[in-house]
Amino acid sequence: MASQEKTESPTPQRRQKARNEGQIAHSIEIDAAVGLLAGTVALRVFGGALIDGVRSVMQQSFQLGSGSELTSESVQPLVASTGLTLIMLTVPLFATMIVAGVGATAVQGGLTLSTRRLRPDFSKLNPLKGVARFWSTRSLVELGKSLLKLSIVGAIVYDGVRSRFFDLVSLTSVPLQEAVTTLSGVVFDTVFRAVVVMGVIAAVDYGYQRWSFERSLRMTRQELRDELQDSEVNPQLRSRLKKEQASLTRQRMMAAVPSANVVITNPTHLAVAVRYDPSISPAPVVVAKGQRAIAERIKSIAREHGVPIVENKPLARALFKYVEVGEAIPIGLYKAMAQVLAFIYRLANQKRRVAR
Repeated sequence: MASQEKTESPTPQRRQKARNEGQIAHSIEIDAAVGLLAGTVALRVFGGALIDGVRSVMQQSFQLGSGSELTSESVQPLVASTGLTLIMLTVPLFATMIVAGVGATAVQGGLTLSTRRLRPDFSKLNPLKGVARFWSTRSLVELGKSLLKLSIVGAIVYDGVRSRFFDLVSLTSVPLQEAVTTLSGVVFDTVFRAVVVMGVIAAVDYGYQRWSFERSLRMTRQELRDELQDSEVNPQLRSRLKKEQASLTRQRMMAAVPSANVVITNPTHLAVAVRYDPSISPAPVVVAKGQRAIAERIKSIAREHGVPIVENKPLARALFKYVEVGEAIPIGLYKAMAQVLAFIYRLANQKRRVAR
């Protein structure tokens, strides 16, 4: 039924509940692209210090090995010093990547702390549900996205290595410092190109994730009524929510008027737009209805799009009173509705014959 279709925009309470449960519009592609970019830039900035530090650690190790006999007492200070040095050298790199990852998440939907996803969910152990999730639309989209990303990044890496192949081969015959500089330049250029492509993929993926998230938050009319009834918000906020939902409903209703077959009026106070499409519903469906100003608006849109307007007071009153927008008309009104549709079809056939 139409009342069970999720056609209503989510309320602020629905959005807050989803946020409390850790549900936000989030793209892991943005996290991956930002993390890779941050890591590359960090290596570019701190790479020299990292290489110098590793060289110093290796020199100390070689000097110790070429000296006196190795014992646990002589090795222990070197191990502690080496570990501390490596930690200090890698802290800027990892700190940059962590800050970038947190920032990417915050920009997308803000930071959320929720323990709901940490709770055990034994339903996920059901193999049938697991197979269903594997073949779901979301899983197929993620698979296609991963294959596309892998193919593009692989092609970029291949092209980067191929274009500098001879430079890479000659690294064995040049000094270590020059070899490191050349190799780091090749890696940085290749990774930067990959980051640019991943950024484009991430932007498209975020748009899809945002659209999918908004659809998942939609509510049925009954859910909207229940939430408004159970909500503890103040009367002013509840009134504003009702007005917003009514405005959105009117907008969708007016957008459906051009698709109607006929608009039935009483004729001044009521207007009901009806569409009959056997491929969608076996019975005619009310796509819009209103009284006074809304009725005038429905009739105005119908005239603009050439939708016939028929005066039938009893039928207009019955449809307006007993049939909600999006619902099929009841059996008791089939005969009266069939007469109106037959009249409309006869007029249409006469116009076509005259046009010929």
